[in-house]
Amino acid sequence: MLSQSETELSLPFTHMASALDRLKQLHLKHVQAEHVSGLSALLAFNAGMASALKEVLSNRDAALIQYQRASSALDSRTLERQKFQEQEQGQGPKPRRSGMLGHFDDLMYDPKRGSKIDTKLLDAERELALSKERWEAISGAIHDEAAAFHTQTSADFSRGLREHVVEQISFQEAQQQQWRELLDVFKQIETVPCGSFRASSSGS
Repeated sequence: MLSQSETELSLPFTHMASALDRLKQLHLKHVQAEHVSGLSALLAFNAGMASALKEVLSNRDAALIQYQRASSALDSRTLERQKFQEQEQGQGPKPRRSGMLGHFDDLMYDPKRGSKIDTKLLDAERELALSKERWEAISGAIHDEAAAFHTQTSADFSRGLREHVVEQISFQEAQQQQWRELLDVFKQIETVPCGSFRASSSGS
């Protein structure tokens, strides 16, 4: 059986082991919390913010490319119409050739060519108008959207960072409390008479 002095000494060491175990559990809990909140979550949020902004700019670039292509297509149709009109005005009606050549001319001749060109030109103009409207709408709104986006994300980031700081302060306070309890254990150990422990040990 343990003597009184040995019992007095073993109890503080038991308390010390318990205090160290609580510190260990506190650290483990803190590390686990960091995976769902704290800096890791803030970094993930920041990455998501950059990705969302990239998507907004990508939509703007896509609208600009569509507008430029529609403009180029209209220029091409306009030039095609201009060349057709010049041919019609400059050459006049061609005399029909005889034989196989005349038959070939009949196959190549399209009386609706002019109307087809006009239809393509109208389609190109309509497509340009739609793409221009979309481009102007996105360009006009992107500055307001970007400003609102940054305001909202800055507020969210600030709130998340503030919560992280509060968690860190709470963790540090809990950690300090455990260290203070451990100091009390050391004081209990220091008050156990060493002589009585030696005497008890030698007599056993």
